[in-house]
Amino acid sequence: MKAIWIIFAVLFSVNAFAAPATISEIRVSGNKKIETSAILEKVSAKKGDAFDLKKLREDIQSLYDMGYFEDIRLERDGSALVFVIAEKPSISAIDYEGNDEIDDTDLGEKAAIKTFEMVNYSKIQKAISEIQKAYEEKGYLLAKVDFELKPDKNPQSSTLVFKVTENAKVLVKRVSFIGNKNITDQELKAVMGTQEGGLFSFLGGGGTYKQEIFDYDVQLLSQAYFNKGYVQAKISRPEVSVTPDKKGIFISVRINEGEQFQVGEVDFSGDMLFTKTELQEAIKLDDESEHFSSAVLQNDLRALEAKYGDLGYAYANIIPRVLPLEKERRVNVTYEIDKGQKVYFRKINVIGNTSTRDKVIRRELRILEGQLYNETHKRSSLANIRRLGYFEDVQFMTKTPPGHDDQMDIDVIVKERNTGQFQLGAGYATALGAQLNVQLDESNFMGYGYKAGVRVEYNGQRYQNYTVSVTDPYFRDSFWSVGSDLYYTDSRLNQYIQQNKGGALRAGHPLFMDYFENNTLYAYARYKLDDSFVRFDPNAGDVSDVLKPETVNGITSSMTLSVEFDKRNDRLMPTDGSFASMSYEY
Repeated sequence: MKAIWIIFAVLFSVNAFAAPATISEIRVSGNKKIETSAILEKVSAKKGDAFDLKKLREDIQSLYDMGYFEDIRLERDGSALVFVIAEKPSISAIDYEGNDEIDDTDLGEKAAIKTFEMVNYSKIQKAISEIQKAYEEKGYLLAKVDFELKPDKNPQSSTLVFKVTENAKVLVKRVSFIGNKNITDQELKAVMGTQEGGLFSFLGGGGTYKQEIFDYDVQLLSQAYFNKGYVQAKISRPEVSVTPDKKGIFISVRINEGEQFQVGEVDFSGDMLFTKTELQEAIKLDDESEHFSSAVLQNDLRALEAKYGDLGYAYANIIPRVLPLEKERRVNVTYEIDKGQKVYFRKINVIGNTSTRDKVIRRELRILEGQLYNETHKRSSLANIRRLGYFEDVQFMTKTPPGHDDQMDIDVIVKERNTGQFQLGAGYATALGAQLNVQLDESNFMGYGYKAGVRVEYNGQRYQNYTVSVTDPYFRDSFWSVGSDLYYTDSRLNQYIQQNKGGALRAGHPLFMDYFENNTLYAYARYKLDDSFVRFDPNAGDVSDVLKPETVNGITSSMTLSVEFDKRNDRLMPTDGSFASMSYEY
């Protein structure tokens, strides 16, 4: 429509230009916000040029392309050329209507339109698309977004209003598979990001349909088949149908499994720094495998890269050539190896740590500046830093310094998390009355990696308990961990008064095996039981009839030896790994 109007406007306005004449002057009128010079920069016609219909049409199109104008007309004033401009209004305010699930601030970030900008319809349409995506991510697949420009009192500005119709959240009612014989529905559903909704889906968001996750599910399903040897499996694009009430959807996935393939010949070629037997021992994929698996293949690639990386070849390129043999139903695999050149660590930089000291991070590294590259040590360094539990995320970013292809810089990028815990509690017990509990723990005290804790339980004169503990996991920058505990307890019950106080010293050191640590703890405690000031309850009897003070009073001295195995990926918030301990106290 705009193109028709441009042609019409030009033909209508320049019919008098047919006679050969030159432009004596070019003027712009009607513009209030856009500078005349900025407009004329887009005009190719110049003073002294002949009136050219084609060139003028292109100039009008160039001005429209600026996105600032509602209307452009050409007029002739004698031999002068005049561009008559009608500017688009500016946006004085942005409002949102109908949005309950996503607030105005979040929608504003998605829209990315600012006040006082000029109206740009393509940008508004992009904002609508982004807002709809935000609703889809929350499960509101049927949400609709429109806009309206409400004129202000000032004709040069308008209020932009996004009108949202959220509709109900769409839940996945059922996921069904057609054609799967060797992998059950339950196994396939387990790998999908899209899950069926249940009775309590509204509590945790389960069963919500999200388009981005749904699109990725096809790859996950294909991967599930490839991992079981069905290398020719084909997953059709899922069919989605909406329930009549538009509150749920049914998903149907058609699968052509094909035949299961076993592992055929496994070979190696290229830069052979090891014998084929040594390389075969490093991988799991061989002709005795139950079936071909792409997951095992990927793990084998990492194992081979580590084997070459441990010799300093940081950029060893290992390409698996996979050849399915349809008749034999086997997959031959050849690992082509290009070792590249040896690489040395140059600089190791720590980035992102605002509270944690550099040395707390660096002492977990098993790699050193100037050292020959070692892949296993690099991986264990990354795992050690993550295991500390001080960081939400840890990444190793590697780069090659310009002109130094045999060197590598590593940026250890961390994102810190809160490592302190504060607990405050209050309660009431018949025997003790009202009680207050306060506990403070910090696993990275002062950024030095010290573990410190304070616990207080207070009940006036009837019950008091104070505990303080501190541990330095790298005492004096050694591999020894050293810590101590102190405590004091005072209990004043109706039949006796008991006071306990003591402390403990502990030390630990890693064993010769990874993830194992030996700890030794010496504890000293003094116990005192006193019934001489007791207000006896005649119905309760004498406490000394049951528990004689002389059998309780005294000193306990003990020694505890323990061995710990800790392979958790995060000591504060673990999601993988295991922890076990064994101890003996004398």
